[in-house]
Amino acid sequence: MIDVRRLGSFVAVGAVGFAVDAGVLLSLAPLLGPYGARLVSFAVAVTATWLLNRLVTFSDRRSRRKFAEWGRYVSTQALGALTNLAIYAGSIAVVPAFADMLIIPLAFGSAGGLIVNYCLAHWVAFPATDRR
Repeated sequence: MIDVRRLGSFVAVGAVGFAVDAGVLLSLAPLLGPYGARLVSFAVAVTATWLLNRLVTFSDRRSRRKFAEWGRYVSTQALGALTNLAIYAGSIAVVPAFADMLIIPLAFGSAGGLIVNYCLAHWVAFPATDRR
């Protein structure tokens, strides 16, 4: 069963992560270009959301093995990002009219990525049994 309070916290942390991601991306794009800046902004944002989720959303599950936990978290977030992109691209491929209404496939991709990210964070990055 999904803990609605924990999911709400995860979504709020994700919103903060989006703001961090956007701020770093927009600040560094003139120096590093759009792709170099994106690599840095993702790394900073995923680390920020890991820290916030560790301290707030999954505070009862955080591990003493911080680096291992961070590695699991980064991996889960990357899978969520790939899910988001796949759903976005798949939606446009299945319904070509969505190419003129990008907000629809963006919403589908975001929802799918959120579900994957939350489930993997809950069961893989911050498992209930890993408090070493």
